[in-house]
Amino acid sequence: MVSENDLLNTILEWENRLESEYAELYGPIFSILEEENYFSVTIRLETTVKVVDSILGKAVQFLESFDKEREKLLIKYFSFTRSELEEFEENTRSPYELYQVAKSLNYHIGIREKFRNQGILIPYNLGEDPNIKLFKSK
Repeated sequence: MVSENDLLNTILEWENRLESEYAELYGPIFSILEEENYFSVTIRLETTVKVVDSILGKAVQFLESFDKEREKLLIKYFSFTRSELEEFEENTRSPYELYQVAKSLNYHIGIREKFRNQGILIPYNLGEDPNIKLFKSK
């Protein structure tokens, strides 16, 4: 059995590795194609590709498992109360920052460390509030 601390460290490490792929994995995907007299910009909100590949299948299984385990830890280590989250969402225009708050365990661990260094402890399990909407895994 893996300890929570080991699982937390592994999830944080993989989250850092995947973070650079944010736009490709979680954000809107777009492509720009240079035409003769213009650029064609395609925004794909949903794209379905059927591929038969065991390695790709294993990668998908890994990402699904990763997201489920990260979600469990995110609920425990979430660092915003409902009112703080509502205020943040009202004042933020960056989709990436909204993504980080809803999905990034590193983000919340960083906030906890910052406040702990100031002598302020944030309660655990704030993500259990049913009014807080996190990205849920499938």
